[in-house]
Amino acid sequence: YSQHSPNETSTLFVGGQTGRLFKVENAQAVPDVTEITGPDFPIASISCVAIGGSEDTLMVTFSNYGVNSIWQTYDGGGTWSSKEANLPDLPVRWAIFHPGDAKQAMLATALGIWTCNHLHLAEQIWSTDIEGMANVRIDMLQLRESDNTVLAATHGRGLYTTQWISNPWVSVGEAPELPVAGIWPNPFSERLNLRLGEQINGRIELNIIDMQGRMIMQESLDGMQGNYTINTGHIPAGTYVVRLNDGRRSYSETIIHQ
Repeated sequence: YSQHSPNETSTLFVGGQTGRLFKVENAQAVPDVTEITGPDFPIASISCVAIGGSEDTLMVTFSNYGVNSIWQTYDGGGTWSSKEANLPDLPVRWAIFHPGDAKQAMLATALGIWTCNHLHLAEQIWSTDIEGMANVRIDMLQLRESDNTVLAATHGRGLYTTQWISNPWVSVGEAPELPVAGIWPNPFSERLNLRLGEQINGRIELNIIDMQGRMIMQESLDGMQGNYTINTGHIPAGTYVVRLNDGRRSYSETIIHQ
């Protein structure tokens, strides 16, 4: 069901076991059905259709092995692109967009929770988010938008909750975005890797800030290098925000140190 349905109508997105996808408008009366199957969709079981800030932004997931499991459109199904990237070959059972930023998504998979904070970039990096739970099968995700609390339902291991912290720089557009292709692993421990989406002529300031707004770490990076490894073994366990700035553009992402 689409939360963007016009008043007094219901719009549904329906996926089948052979990979076909349909948009059903006016479902409560005389349905108007349109097929929006992607030309490269696998012949496999559609497990979820996630809806972003409008019905133009959709993510479709598949629950089979051996297929591209994640597909996204920004034009309501006119064109689709795979967002599989570095995700292992495993079934994806559920997907949700962050309510404040459709560039961020969370997946429920056969191997725990995975998240991506930059779906709009040419290269995506999916990272595991399993702090407090094991690598267990997750069957469903539900989001309470009043405080961005996510409920994850596991297969036989109970329910888990977390607060999904968005990135204010990315979400509300306070500054142009610095092209960052990936920050990994997340969670991290002794080292944090960073890859830029392009070479930058100049210095990049890297700040790691805790949830109380205190500066934990500062480094100045050569923008022409493109790939970096940051030693982080001295940082206490906890949740942080890493911020990058080249003087004109910024990028921020929530990271967890174990």
